[in-house]
Amino acid sequence: MVDSPDENQTISPDFIQQVRDLLEHLYDFPFLQKQILVLPSSETGQPLLEIAGQKARRIVLDAIEKIGVEKGLSFRSSQGRIYNLLRLHYIEGMAIQQVAQELGLSQRQTYRDLRYGDVRIASIVWENLASLQPTVGSAEMVPEASQLWLEPQFQPTDLNELIRVVCDTVRPLAALRSVSLDLHLPARPVIIPTDAMIARQVITGLLSLAIQQALTGPVGVYLLLKGDDYLLQIAFHPTGTLENKTDPSVNLYAQNLGWSLHQQEGADQVEIAVKINTRQQTCLIIDDHQEFIELLERYLAGYALHIVAANNGPKGIELAQQLQPKVILLDVMVPEMDGWQILQRLHSTPATRAIPVVICSVFYDHDLAITLGAVGVLKKPVRKEDLVAILKKISIL
Repeated sequence: MVDSPDENQTISPDFIQQVRDLLEHLYDFPFLQKQILVLPSSETGQPLLEIAGQKARRIVLDAIEKIGVEKGLSFRSSQGRIYNLLRLHYIEGMAIQQVAQELGLSQRQTYRDLRYGDVRIASIVWENLASLQPTVGSAEMVPEASQLWLEPQFQPTDLNELIRVVCDTVRPLAALRSVSLDLHLPARPVIIPTDAMIARQVITGLLSLAIQQALTGPVGVYLLLKGDDYLLQIAFHPTGTLENKTDPSVNLYAQNLGWSLHQQEGADQVEIAVKINTRQQTCLIIDDHQEFIELLERYLAGYALHIVAANNGPKGIELAQQLQPKVILLDVMVPEMDGWQILQRLHSTPATRAIPVVICSVFYDHDLAITLGAVGVLKKPVRKEDLVAILKKISIL
């Protein structure tokens, strides 16, 4: 039997319906643009948080994945059944009858489990949002709190330059506390896919915290390459027992970026480490049809891939060189350079030669694609199972 949501947690039926509406329209972008997810106060019923539909969509998707990674989850468990039902129906778009057949359930049981799953997702979303504003008491705080759930806009960003800008921002605070910033950055630019605005807030918050707790002297800031990722380390000698912990909003912003934070406290030194995921997060789509890009985003929802798109050949080649994506999905019919020219350029350039490219096109010429350097070919219209299969075959998923 599936565990019921926390009995001490009072969730508004209206809030559950809001979440259910979002689930039913995950890929209806005109609908999402008009929606607002409202978290009301349990005491007054007035809004504590109001989050626009696109941001709310990401929160709901994250809640589904939270169910999927809960400890001890197995396919045959009740919780595993709920998770698979939610994914198949809402994310993959399967009808209830198909889901019931896939999971070996009666339609009655499927509907019952789906209703439970809706409530479970609403519970997770409610809990996550409520934790952001324990002291919120006025409508004036709503917009600021809502920004914690900004949907990241991943663009090529020079991490070196971003860190230098942050250091310039906090240097007056460092001077006031007689602290110096000892900066150690790679000699060459470090271009990664990230949201520069959110990334700046994460690093600013961590560096400010370090400065406020450091003894007079240097605070070391190091950017190190670790495999395909980068590690940002902030090291300092503390004044004593650490009283201030990282602001929860910094942790949430970092999670939005896919970054992970760790703090290690030694006898006389504290080290704050930020693991910055780079290559393994990015899937570059080179295609000039927005509907197809959105379809692939739907297919890959829930996987650890950030989607970046280019609508012409030169832009696609530029992004491939800058971002070093984990995989490229390439159409043949794109403006300015066709897919064959793009594929030849990518395969003949040392910086992009190792990036796997999958051709997705109405023109199915397997032999030509493989000869020019592609690792696979999918004929449009692309089916999800075929896309996932080929990405698993080349160890992307």
